[in-house]
Amino acid sequence: MTGPNRLFLPGMALAAALLALPPTALPQTETGVDCTASSALDFMLGAWRVETEGTVFSEEWRRADDGSLVGEASSGPAGGNELQQTEAMVIAPVGGVLTYTVEIDHNGRPVSFPLVVCDGVSARFENPDNDFPQRLDYRAVDGGLIARVADLDDNGFDLEFEAVGTTP
Repeated sequence: MTGPNRLFLPGMALAAALLALPPTALPQTETGVDCTASSALDFMLGAWRVETEGTVFSEEWRRADDGSLVGEASSGPAGGNELQQTEAMVIAPVGGVLTYTVEIDHNGRPVSFPLVVCDGVSARFENPDNDFPQRLDYRAVDGGLIARVADLDDNGFDLEFEAVGTTP
């Protein structure tokens, strides 16, 4: 359509149609890692623990029968038996994209973070609509796992976990 107040660009209809499609899966990375497969996140499997500023944080990830990753996290005072916070997590495909969904004990609803980057030793999940965090980064390091919890401007904190066991 043309006219004084209307502009028609042939590509606009295609762009609108593409935007209406569900999210597509991440392609295979340059390292050959298939970021649509949960095996790309095998580096996260196991039990992890860190103590910082008088608080102990722990995460444990295992593979479920359906191939998804299931995790539990907790935090509490070092040397104490009281938990301050617990989380239930799952990483499973949603619309062809691996998605990290977390349910925190004091939140009324689960929050999801689609995978945006992976390479077999690190992964980034993002949800710009969440207040905080908006980004979760996991990276394997020698004998450990670093979790970065941040907003999209990288304001946040790192948890430098040490392995305390493995979960098959």
